[in-house]
Amino acid sequence: MKTHGNKRDAFTLVEMLVAVAILMVILVVLLEVSARVGALWKSSAGRVTSFQSARAAFDAVTRSISQATLNTYFDYVDKDGNYRDPANPSNFSPTGFRRASELHFLSGSAAALTGNSPALSPGHAIFFQAPLDLTQDSALEIVPGLLNATGFFIAYAPASATGLLPSWLSSKFGNEYQFQLRHVIQPTEENQIYETRDGWGWVADLVDPSKTTPGTLADNIVLLVIRPRLSPQDEIVMGPQLGTGSFDDSQRGSILCPNYSYNSRAWQTDASFPLTVTGANRMEAMRNQIAPIVDLAMVAIDPQSLERLDMKSATPPEVLTPDAGAFTDSAKLDEDLLAFEEKLSAAKIRFRTFRTSVPVQSSKWSNSF
Repeated sequence: MKTHGNKRDAFTLVEMLVAVAILMVILVVLLEVSARVGALWKSSAGRVTSFQSARAAFDAVTRSISQATLNTYFDYVDKDGNYRDPANPSNFSPTGFRRASELHFLSGSAAALTGNSPALSPGHAIFFQAPLDLTQDSALEIVPGLLNATGFFIAYAPASATGLLPSWLSSKFGNEYQFQLRHVIQPTEENQIYETRDGWGWVADLVDPSKTTPGTLADNIVLLVIRPRLSPQDEIVMGPQLGTGSFDDSQRGSILCPNYSYNSRAWQTDASFPLTVTGANRMEAMRNQIAPIVDLAMVAIDPQSLERLDMKSATPPEVLTPDAGAFTDSAKLDEDLLAFEEKLSAAKIRFRTFRTSVPVQSSKWSNSF
């Protein structure tokens, strides 16, 4: 721009074009920054919401397990350790007392207990009775401490199958699949446990959708690990009795359930039972007892990490499932969990792992059997 006395010449065309070009560059930079900030905020908000739901679900599982009960008492047994029952009233000859219970505490492979494949129900499941006060009978609502059969496991299922959505919204999800942390619970008046004292049919009823409607605590939960165990002091005492020899740190957490399987009725179940408790002494140690501590681990993934994966297949992506043989040796819990986390990280799947040790309030563990 040129100045002559009191007169000022206008901007030249070149100066105007330069100014406009600089302004456009500034606007493009600002828009790019705004877009990146918006995407970052959206991604962070999604992760926070997703992991908040996972945290709430983890707390619900923890709280329920801590309330598990067997309501044990002592009853007569004969010389073979059999209790009185309707089949032997005339020839039953009592010789002593043993712990007895009509209730059941059971945990182990989710695939075995639910009848699904390991890919569709990864990790473990747990089923038990607890005073959760759920009833659909108004006459029972005033009764405190109502007993319910309940359980938790993971299922890979259509997104529309989640209990978190109303039916009109479920249809909008099309044919996408997702991992769901399932919670099954029977109202008190439908509890079948007293009709199947010598078996595990109550679990089959609990996971049967035609008999019990499963609820979904949280979506995108890809792993649930459950390890019942003894206190460190009891592990040292019980090790030799359970056939593990002298105790060392490599066995920590695995003395009671070396293959993660726990069954308070292991001493009486037949070969058709889906979980194997190793060793006769271990079966007797579990007889009508709940482990005093349950180690719990859960892995939740960020749903935005799944956008590049094929979630429309009825078979889950391999990267989201533990390797074959993982989580079958309870002494390797930390090792297997780290391997699974590294597998997710290598695939750039964002995740969060939740872990805790749950003291079971009603457990009065005894090392004698």
